[in-house]
Order: sequence, then structure tokens, then C-alpha cells
Amino acid sequence: MSELYTGGEVRSTFETFRGYQRDMIEASFDHFQTKLRLFVNFCEKDDVFRVVTRFLHLRVGDVREWYFRAADAGGSKEMPAEPADWLATVYKLLLELKQQRLDLRNLLSSLFSARSLPEAFSDFKTRWLERYQREMNERLAAVERRIPEDVGAKVPLEDVVAEAFGAAAPPMPGEIAPAPAPPSPAGPPAAAFIATAPAADSKAHLPEASAPAAAGALIPGAPGAPGAEAGEARGPAADAADAPGLEDLVAAFEAAVKATKGLASAVKGDLKADVKILKLEIARRAPRREVILAVARPLERLAGKLKEVGEAIVRRAEREAP
Repeated sequence: MSELYTGGEVRSTFETFRGYQRDMIEASFDHFQTKLRLFVNFCEKDDVFRVVTRFLHLRVGDVREWYFRAADAGGSKEMPAEPADWLATVYKLLLELKQQRLDLRNLLSSLFSARSLPEAFSDFKTRWLERYQREMNERLAAVERRIPEDVGAKVPLEDVVAEAFGAAAPPMPGEIAPAPAPPSPAGPPAAAFIATAPAADSKAHLPEASAPAAAGALIPGAPGAPGAEAGEARGPAADAADAPGLEDLVAAFEAAVKATKGLASAVKGDLKADVKILKLEIARRAPRREVILAVARPLERLAGKLKEVGEAIVRRAEREAP
């Protein structure tokens, strides 16, 4: 059964996506990896946009197979001709770059004929990123044309996206096989490639974080927080009065990320990108609640201080006006 979202949620999410997409395309080579991380994290984590992302994951298999064959052929191997498959291939290559399973410099030198790295990067942006922007925006506009003007009207988004993208609706998440574990950075490229959907949230089983006590002190009811002494009862009104603002909570989240030990570098990089997204959002004149919740809700599945701070950010954001 297709998940229901309001027309207002869909349009707001698509506008946020276009902003991250634009920032990535306009980024210089030195800043591209940061903007790419923010773009991919939004696509993979936002509750609404993941409906679109799921289609892209299911259109094509493991794109590393295509990439290594294209690199061996000197960049002459054609991209998929079907527009939806082309979009999916480019997105999944961006995902591989973000996760550092592929290297940007190697990709540019292998697939783009140019006399210099800046020239190859410019060609990459023109031939891939700008075309991706045009074609994705056309499909998102087609989705928006199919939803009611009433911002509160419920929309079966999966069905609407399938129609706009010209594809059959994908299977529900419970029917999707998990992706294989990434190869060791020190080892050779995998010899076999499996066409699968993205893995479940890689942060679901992180080790307990050992954040400074100050981070816990910001969270009502947490150890070290005001009123957390044994036997002291607290009501909702007391918690609301003591609850810190989003700026303090994001600072606590940043401290917890810095103090967490034993994380894979890619996972810690994702958490640092989450910090950056939240900082950028709360610096806006009117922070968007849906963006804050899209970043913070996955943190509730973690452990230790990361989980506590994530839950506190969600509670605070849900009390704010949309």
C-alpha cells in the first residue's frame, strides 16, 4: 500500500531537494565532497524523498560493475539510454562517491577526456550533474502536477512517483534484500556485483557513545540533567520549561559525535554531515521543521548520547510551529 503524504509535505520536500542539488552542482572541486555528502544524506534520509530515491535504487543494480567496465574501456562505454535508468545510474555513482567506494579523481580521469583535472570536473558537471538536475526537476514537476493544490490533501506518493517516472511501483521495503557490505578500502574491488536495494540504516547498531557529561545535562530526564536525581518526579510542564533550544541541542549532538569512539570513518563522516545540515538549518531565519526531523529521527535508533540527543532534538522540533 502506497504511503500517504500531504501535498504541502511533498512540495516543501522537493523544494529542499532542489536547494541541496543546486548547492552540489555549483560547488567548486575543493568543496564538492561536502556538498555531495549533504545532497546524498538528504536523498537517503528524508522520509518523503526516500520514496523517489527507492525508485532510483531499484532501476539499476550495482553501478560499480558498469564503472569498472567503462574505466577499462577508456570511458567509451555508453550510459544507459533509458532516461530513468540514466538518472538512477548517475545517482548511484554519486552515492558511491559519497561513501568513498569510488574516488572522484579516478572517475574524472577514467571517464572524462580532458587536458586537466579542472577541465574534467567542469565536463563532469555539464554532462552529468546539470543534465541530472534538468531531468530530475522535470520528473519532480510532473509529480507536483499530479497532486492536489490543497496542501493538506493526502497523496499516495509512491503511486504518483511511479506514474511520473514511467515505472511500476517498487516492492515495499520488507521485500527488498539488503545490500552487500562495502569492500575493505585496503582490498581490491569486488569481483562480483549484486543488484540490490540500499542497505538499512548503517547507524542502527553503533557502539555506545561516550559524550561529555555536559551533553547529557542539556536533556531533561537524562543523567546529569536538572531534576534527574532519584525519586524526583517531573511533569511535562517542567520538562518543557527546562528543555534547551535547538541551537544548544545541536551543539550537544556535535560534542557527542566528536566523543564517539570506534566508528567507521564513513559513518562518522555521515554524522558530521548531519551536524553541518542542522547547523545550516537553525541558522536560517525560519528553520524548516521537516529538514530537522529528517536528520534527527534516524538518530533515535542509535545508542548512548547520540540516541538521547537525537530524541531531544525530535521532541523540540515537534513542539515548534511548522
